[in-house]
Amino acid sequence: MPLSEHEQRLLDQIEQALYAEDPKWANTVRISDPRRHYKRRLIKASIGFALGVVVMMVGVVLSGSALIPLGVGGFVVMLAACLWGLSSWKRMNGFGDSTPAPGTGVPPGKQARRGNRGSFMERMEERWRRRHDER
Repeated sequence: MPLSEHEQRLLDQIEQALYAEDPKWANTVRISDPRRHYKRRLIKASIGFALGVVVMMVGVVLSGSALIPLGVGGFVVMLAACLWGLSSWKRMNGFGDSTPAPGTGVPPGKQARRGNRGSFMERMEERWRRRHDER
C-alpha cells in the first residue's frame, strides 16, 4: 500500500535528520548490496591478520622475556581477525542466514538436529527416506 503524501513527507524529514546527524551511518545504509559491507570487513580482517603475523614474528624473533607478551598479543590479534573474517565470509556467501524455516521457528539446516539425534544408522536411514520423499 502506498504512503499518503503526509506520511511520505514525514519519512523524508526523518531520513534527512538521520543523514545530517550521522553521515557515516547514512553512507553505510545507502549501500544496496550488503555483500559490499562484508567484503570491506573481510579486507579489514585480512589486514588485521597480516598485522597480527608481523607482531607475533617480532615478538618471537626478538627473543626476550619482555617481548613474549608481544608475540602472544600478535597471535590473539591474528585469531580475532580470522574469526571476524570468517564470520563476514559466511554472511557474504549466505552461510550465516538465520531465517527460520516456514512455520517452524527453526533455521533451515537445524531442523533435523533438534531433539534426540539417535544413532548414526538411524540418521542415515532418515536421510535416505527424506531423499526418496523429495523425488
